[in-house]
Amino acid sequence: MINHVRNARRFGAHDKPLCANCGNRTFLTRRSPAASYALELERQTFTCLECGQDFERVVDANGKAVRSTAIEALARNRDATLSSKADGGDSMPKRLSGS
Repeated sequence: MINHVRNARRFGAHDKPLCANCGNRTFLTRRSPAASYALELERQTFTCLECGQDFERVVDANGKAVRSTAIEALARNRDATLSSKADGGDSMPKRLSGS
């Protein structure tokens, strides 16, 4: 049970960054996977209770911010894997007959 609680706190879920608009602390109001192919990343929405400003960030399991280029790289890898499977499911070059 304790291990389950520790895992739920990952992704920097207890961070309270400052609002870029007014400087007050913000609170995490929404957590979701960054994308269906990037379950090891989390998209977080923070809301300032003073001015109502919202902002999002994408973090890894350790709560470190991830640039959008990392998410794009995961998407390219996923697309390459899917197209390889659609072409025959084998990533190895096929042997030519006739030798």
